[in-house]
Amino acid sequence: MAKQASKGMERFEYGETQEVLRTSAKKFLGANFGTERVRELCSAGTGFDEKDWNEMSALGWHGLLIPENMGGVGLGIYELGILLEEQGYHLMVAPYLSSQIGVLAIDAAAKAPQKKKLFPQIAEGAIRPTLAAFEKDQGWDLCAGGVKAKKSGKSYVLTGTKVNVMDAGSADLLLVTTNTSKGPTLFAVDAKAKGVKITSNKLVDETRHTATVKLTGVKVSEDAVLGAEGGAAKALEKALPRIWVALAAEMLGAARKLLHTSVEYAKVREQFGRPIGSFQGVKHRLVDRFADIENARSIVYGALWAQDHDAPRALLTARMAKAYLSEVGPLTADTAVRTHGGIGFTWECDVHLFWKRLRWAQLAYGDGPFHRKALAEMIL
Repeated sequence: MAKQASKGMERFEYGETQEVLRTSAKKFLGANFGTERVRELCSAGTGFDEKDWNEMSALGWHGLLIPENMGGVGLGIYELGILLEEQGYHLMVAPYLSSQIGVLAIDAAAKAPQKKKLFPQIAEGAIRPTLAAFEKDQGWDLCAGGVKAKKSGKSYVLTGTKVNVMDAGSADLLLVTTNTSKGPTLFAVDAKAKGVKITSNKLVDETRHTATVKLTGVKVSEDAVLGAEGGAAKALEKALPRIWVALAAEMLGAARKLLHTSVEYAKVREQFGRPIGSFQGVKHRLVDRFADIENARSIVYGALWAQDHDAPRALLTARMAKAYLSEVGPLTADTAVRTHGGIGFTWECDVHLFWKRLRWAQLAYGDGPFHRKALAEMIL
């Protein structure tokens, strides 16, 4: 496990549990998510296979962050990062990341009885939550207030629209940020409730699925309020750093895969009677990306460790991780395309699948400049 070496420094070691997690993840993902099958899943209606989802449940993945007394495994963000890195490396196609973001939102906002009700169902894979927080022209503000929740007796009526909702089409539970008379409030809404309309978006990255969710007079009970009314902003402030570093971990895996693919290609592709990896213009770029990814790995795992063990540095390190990977990830993707030359632009070459995933993730929950600006305000 990750252990603190001295004040201000950490060394990161895998304990038995973490090594088993990584090994089992590699085995499952390697057997089920080759790029040929990823392409097949992308063209499928839901974009994922329920059989895969059920196998993830058997592996304990859905309940990774959920306490053992609520049916989960009871591990931390560090372990989730290990899993997400491998998922990024293998380009897993499933609504896993969105459901874990949902778990983080519920954990930060919900009251204990609500967690006891929802978490066992999530852990066994019976329900899939997703966070519906973003609104048109509001950037990365999770509590913009465009969706209104009006009190009506012992119920609330929700009206408004959310955009870029991850995996809304396959979700069972929408975690919707709204504005009530008491301020930003998080509601748990049945995705099939009357008045909920989900319209899928067409993305360049076919391994991802997002949708626009329109709520028209959706009636929910008081019990649908997760936590305190007016408490969503504070709750999501707690969840956001974990979401950022989770995204960064998955990006790390995808970038690492592209580097590996590019290096292997540079060893065997020949021009002018010699491997292209022997040319300065190729090898220097690959060495630069190797250094970038080694730095990225240290930043990401430092941030993962901080979420569980170093609260004062959790926000700072999470922003660092998302900012750095939002820059290094796409840069590695561009380098991979250039290394492969003309074939790197073709549909048949797998590079574009990872390129698109990294470009999507670059903008998810804040891009590099967004987080760097916030970091500057924190340290200056």
